[in-house]
Amino acid sequence: MKGPAEVKALRRNYILFQTAFTSLLWLPVFYEFQKRVGLSESSIFSIQSFYYLFFCWVELPTGWFADRFGRARCLVAGAVAVVLSNLPPILAVGRPDWAFGLMGLHFAWVALARSLVSGAGSALLFDSLAERGAVSEYRAIEARAKTFGLAGKLILWPLAGWWMERSLPAPYYLTAAVTVLALPPALRLLKDSAQKTQSIANTAWKEALKWALSDRRFIGSVLLGIPGFLLARIVIVNLFQPLLQQRGLSVAVFGFVLSGMTILEAIGTEVKWGRRRSDDPASEVFLFSIALAGCVALFPWLKSAGGLLTGLALFSALMGRVFPAQRQQIQEVLPANSSRALLLSVESIVDRAASAGCAAWLSVRWSRGEAAVLPELGWMCFAFLAAGWLLLRGFALTSRMGALKN
Repeated sequence: MKGPAEVKALRRNYILFQTAFTSLLWLPVFYEFQKRVGLSESSIFSIQSFYYLFFCWVELPTGWFADRFGRARCLVAGAVAVVLSNLPPILAVGRPDWAFGLMGLHFAWVALARSLVSGAGSALLFDSLAERGAVSEYRAIEARAKTFGLAGKLILWPLAGWWMERSLPAPYYLTAAVTVLALPPALRLLKDSAQKTQSIANTAWKEALKWALSDRRFIGSVLLGIPGFLLARIVIVNLFQPLLQQRGLSVAVFGFVLSGMTILEAIGTEVKWGRRRSDDPASEVFLFSIALAGCVALFPWLKSAGGLLTGLALFSALMGRVFPAQRQQIQEVLPANSSRALLLSVESIVDRAASAGCAAWLSVRWSRGEAAVLPELGWMCFAFLAAGWLLLRGFALTSRMGALKN
């Protein structure tokens, strides 16, 4: 393959991989599933906190492995791990004494799978496009991969509650059947990619971490991206199901609601909201993340099911706009020829650490009620946004002043 044909094959395989890999069909009902296998709400939130912490623990080693031995190899390993992650929940059915440990093992496998892919996938795509002089396509391919992944969930998520009502572990069997489809495109990326295993020195990770801890633009971009990631994970993974249950909606409709949110997120990703400022993604992330945080802070005042669904619809559309801009912002601040997967893993660790802290905080504070907790969550996000924005604008101001002096 040469030139445009290589880019076309790269785009196709990357989108197919991300679509299958992210198809976790148990997501709309996993909270209720854990309750039915014998876990309390406190135990469920504790497992979520463990998930984020374990993710942080494995993220740097997997990022280093991707840079050292090949990013496509990490995608293959991640595809295998996400399929295997469905076995513990299946075994947990009918074993309440083992449920906590088995669900913890399940989320450990999910964390390992996602950590293998999180930095490696974006780094592989960006560097492969750069090698072919097509880096301008990066944001569009990431957005399209997101849209296709959402479309796949749209088709299958509405049936998650129906499947679970008929057979408790059915969503996990189906997830295994769909995620195994990530293996063929991962193997094609391994075979066809022009990327070669990088011979980075064993000390390169130290240099990369030193840069990450000292570069104000990178730190500001990471802080700016925390609220979008945090709110997306906390609302969809931790709060989505209890918020719907408190407004009288049954588990049978959870998949339909999440599917509707998926449609709106895809629309937010694809449709222009005014003029898209590809030359200033930081401003997009900042403004739309403020809107996300404000939306979540208003959820307690949406007392009816219809009101909450309207709030979730707006939240989803905003989330679709934030993700591609945040990915572009992070990629642009990384130095050329860097340990890109490792540095993306650093960003991912910060996001997951914030999510772990938030999940642990929720396990303690949720008993006070959403009216007390969600506005506090909104203010936390505002603090991250302010810190990131000040660092980025301070860097830009310092750079301009230096240019004027020269």
